[in-house]
Amino acid sequence: MAATSYDPRQVRLAPDGRVLVAPLGTTEPADVTAPFGVAFKELGWVTEDGVSVTPSVDTNDVNMWQAITPVKRPLTGMGLEVSMALGSHNKDTLGLYFLNSTVTNSSGVARLEMKNAPASQEVMLAVEWTDDEGDVNRLILPRVTMTDREAIALQRSDAVALGITFSALAGPDGYSAVLLSNNTDLLS
Repeated sequence: MAATSYDPRQVRLAPDGRVLVAPLGTTEPADVTAPFGVAFKELGWVTEDGVSVTPSVDTNDVNMWQAITPVKRPLTGMGLEVSMALGSHNKDTLGLYFLNSTVTNSSGVARLEMKNAPASQEVMLAVEWTDDEGDVNRLILPRVTMTDREAIALQRSDAVALGITFSALAGPDGYSAVLLSNNTDLLS
């Protein structure tokens, strides 16, 4: 058996990052140094809980009369969710939270109309972070839809946060997400 490596540099923190959205079909950056195109909109502040990335798998137990444990467990589905609470309140974040509603200027008053039948919620999502070792990481989901929104709590002493969850859909190039990183431990 190979020796286990206990290199403390392989334990990573994600102290800083950013979240961006873009229209479907926007060109993805090729690596971690290529700039995001002008179609990407940065969503600003994210609360101190950061971003949660949650993969999931669905299986189906195949049971037989002669065994009390499954004899097979085929994979029947998989998912990837990205959740965060946005701290910035602007026309992009509020429009996104309220199902791609548009904020307009109505004689000096911001007006956001929440439609009865909103248009498609599909966007491209990117999460970029620099870890405590200085490596840049980008998780790009070419096709997501918002699948959950948290209640907005209006409180005297806490920031008003816009909690949202995106779920990956099958992407046009055969993948639902791609991770780009210049972490040399991933290359060896």
